[in-house]
This record gives sequence, structure tokens and C-alpha cells, in this order.
Amino acid sequence: MVEEKKHEHEEAEEKKIILVDAVHCLVDEEGNVNEKMKNYLDSLENKKIILTNAPKEKHKIFFKHIKDYEIFTLENNPSKKDPEYYKKFLEKFKLNSKNAVYFEHDEDSIKSAKSVGINTVLYKNNLEEIKDFINKNIKSKEKIEEEKTETKKHAEKKQKEIKKPKKEIAMVNALSLHMSTKTAAAISKFIKGKEIQKAINELEEVARIKKPIPMKGEYPHRKGKIMSGRFPQKAAKNFIKLLKSLSANANFLGVENPRISEAISNIAPRPYGKFGSVRRKRTHVRLIARRHGENKLKNKMVAE
Repeated sequence: MVEEKKHEHEEAEEKKIILVDAVHCLVDEEGNVNEKMKNYLDSLENKKIILTNAPKEKHKIFFKHIKDYEIFTLENNPSKKDPEYYKKFLEKFKLNSKNAVYFEHDEDSIKSAKSVGINTVLYKNNLEEIKDFINKNIKSKEKIEEEKTETKKHAEKKQKEIKKPKKEIAMVNALSLHMSTKTAAAISKFIKGKEIQKAINELEEVARIKKPIPMKGEYPHRKGKIMSGRFPQKAAKNFIKLLKSLSANANFLGVENPRISEAISNIAPRPYGKFGSVRRKRTHVRLIARRHGENKLKNKMVAE
């Protein structure tokens, strides 16, 4: 007995019809369709009927792009502001007022529809509210909760699919950078073994001429524990960009506590300058960050 009632209840829900206001809602006075509204209505299996006051000769203008909805009109005799309009509509379609939901832009028409028992809501470019209204009235609470649960499961499944297994290393390669290979090698040595953010902070100080890069050769001596060094500002800025990319890669790949394990700078093919009298300096750079502690673990395994 309970199952029969449940079946009858489901059938009643399926019979609910969506009543659609025409001009100023689904279409404008030139027949242009509200595409977002139309797409939403088309996604519903329920029958749709357009309620309008327009005379039949104007249907070719207003509904020239609407081919799949039934249209009901009394040509303003009476208009939708008169409850008699809705009584005649219900009588023609042999429809119970409780089996219809309606959205309308005119407040007087809404009062008339409600007076005969049709569940009605005001439309004022509030599509999301209209969606909520229709969904709540054509579906049972159980179905709404079931759809929410399915949506949540789908979102969780999608999130699990997006998650990637954590990696041990992150890498960034840069080809033919505009810098001296000697300078790049000095910076590579300077940042190797450091945390990425610490390396970025120190290179920013280099770019501000506050901290020198230790370099061998005939360079001026600097204050501190180093003998000689320089402030290669352009090269430091290039390395900062690479380190930020390396940090982003490490975050994406799930490398925990990344440290720069390898910083390699090699000479690249040098193009000729203007008139072929000068050869420009170019350098390839590769930076690799590993999970902190991985090198120690590998060395321990090799020793054993």
C-alpha cells in the first residue's frame, strides 16, 4: 500500500507542467530568445507551455525561434491579469492547478494566477532564483537530497582524480639565457644546497647590491667571509625567475621541503652580433630541487 502511494506521488510529480511567461521573460518584443533561460528549461523533462496575451498574428514575430513549446493565448480577452484567463487555461488542458508551476514578470498577473491555486513566482532577471523555485516544486525533497549527494560524490571523485602522487624532485630548464656562463656558474654554486625561498631572498639582495656573489678571478675584495665577488644584477634577476618557477613546480608535484640539489650552468651556442664582429654570451641553466633528506637517504642506502 505504501509503495502504491509512493508510485502515485512520483507520477504526480512527473505530470507537473512548467508555465512560461513570454515577452519580457523567455523572449523580447523582437523575438530574441533568452538563451540562458531556454537552455535551462530544455534541460528539464517536464512539459513547457507558454502563456501569453499576444494575438496569434504576432506569434510569428515573438516565437519565431521557439518551435518545441505549446503556446496558449486568449488574445487579451480576458488578459492574464484576470483570473478567468487561468481558469480557461486549466480547463482546456484538463490540468489541476497544483500540477503547474509558473514564472511571470507582471505582478498583477501573478496575483491572478495565485488566486486560482497556481504556484507562481515573479521574474526580474533573477534566473538563479527561478531555477531554485522550479527545482523545489517539480522535485521531491528526497530527489533534491539525492541529487546533492550525487553532485558531492562526483566532486569528490573529480578531486581525487586531479590529485597526483607526490614526486621526489622538481626541475626547471632554461635555454640560451642572456648571461655569462662564468657568472651563471658562480650563482649556481651560490644557491646550491639552499631552500628555494632562501635562495630567492639572497639573490634579491644581490640585485639590490647589498650582497655579493663570490667569484674567482681579478675581482674586488668584499666585506665578509668571501675574498672577492661581484653584484651581477641582471643574472640574479634571471635566476630569481627560474627559482620561482622551480618553487611552483615543486608545489604542484608535491615535493616536500624542497632544496636545490643541482644547479648546472653550461655554455650555449653564441650568436653573432651586429655586423658579425661580436659574439653574444648565452647560457643553458638547469635547476633541480629534491625533497629535503632524500640525498642523505640515498647515500645511506649506497653505503649499506
